[in-house]
Amino acid sequence: MDDYNEGFSYAVGWNPLMLNFIGAWPFKSNKGIKKYKIWFSFFCVLIFIWIPLTASVYPLWGNMDAVIECLSIIIPLIIALMKLVIFYYYKKEMRVLIDSVAKDWAVVRKKEEKLVMIEMAKLSRIISIISVFLINITIIAYLLFKIWLALKMKKEQIINDSNLVFNLLYTAYLPYSTREYKYYLPTWAVQCFTTYFSTTAYASFDSFLSMILLHICGQLTVVGISLKDLINKTNSENLYLFQKNFGRIIKRHEELNQLIKLIDNSFCIILLPQMLVCTLAFCFQGYVLASSLIDNESNDMSILEMMFFSSYMIYTLIHLFIYCYIGDCLSYNSMSINQWCYESKWYNLPFKEARLLIFINFRTYKPLVITAGKFCAFSRHLFLVILKTSFGYLSMLLTIKQ
Repeated sequence: MDDYNEGFSYAVGWNPLMLNFIGAWPFKSNKGIKKYKIWFSFFCVLIFIWIPLTASVYPLWGNMDAVIECLSIIIPLIIALMKLVIFYYYKKEMRVLIDSVAKDWAVVRKKEEKLVMIEMAKLSRIISIISVFLINITIIAYLLFKIWLALKMKKEQIINDSNLVFNLLYTAYLPYSTREYKYYLPTWAVQCFTTYFSTTAYASFDSFLSMILLHICGQLTVVGISLKDLINKTNSENLYLFQKNFGRIIKRHEELNQLIKLIDNSFCIILLPQMLVCTLAFCFQGYVLASSLIDNESNDMSILEMMFFSSYMIYTLIHLFIYCYIGDCLSYNSMSINQWCYESKWYNLPFKEARLLIFINFRTYKPLVITAGKFCAFSRHLFLVILKTSFGYLSMLLTIKQ
């Protein structure tokens, strides 16, 4: 896997860079302590952000705005931690998927097939770049907002509890006081550093899975093109070659079906809680944004605060929409293989060979889908349902506040 060809390197985009950062790239030959880099990322997020933030909910209970603001960060952090665990336990499956992509790019293709693969590679590359861009925009906006808030609050504490800290990067209930700078600055720096682990883990999983799924979408189209070309070029003199090549196409189609099954059984278990988290996160962040704009007493919302909430909501919605869009693409491309058969000159085939097309057409009647934990299939219709549900919860929270 060290000798990547140019097409494969272009297709994977920035995924190796993001996965290497958290120690999840399955082909990196790590030795010694580097082998456990992914667990280092996991425990950094758990110890320095999630546990102190979760512990702060109890003393804040009764303050609806503060609790919702904490929950809007706690819940996505749980998903980031779960993704790190999945990366570790499914490294073998990741190798299988990446090897499959590399082998497909190593095969000499026809021009039409190559263009399909390049089109999908461009789309997956754009997704990985957008993910990195949104990560950095969101983190920068959050850091600037928290720095502004810390300067505004200085060392203000509430309920006379020096362990409950608000002017750190995250609200935290700590076993020590951060009133002194020798404790405050290291804690703030560690939270800042750990933030990159959590956001990269969250986004790299989505970027990696999108890259694999889009490549499979392209391969399904390649199967259809190959089938059409085979039928059009078949005559009474090369029937043996037709049966041989048709068998290869059937085998390739079944390999793609097995790859989707592998993804659904290994990685999609996290997509159901992520779908629920996207619904809640959009609702909670929308509540914080709306309540800040509506409440006359606290209508001093800064540009930095609005920038952070806007970028975070866009980041959440785009990642959810990517899954829904790819789910539609996968279903369409898997069912379009029979359309390639209909557009070919199948009527020129002998009866015995023409009957073989029934098997592949019958297989495409059941579209391939990506499910959220085998609960529901991702589609653009599901995206609209999630938005509708989120706005319903948001309306309920605003009504309760009033």
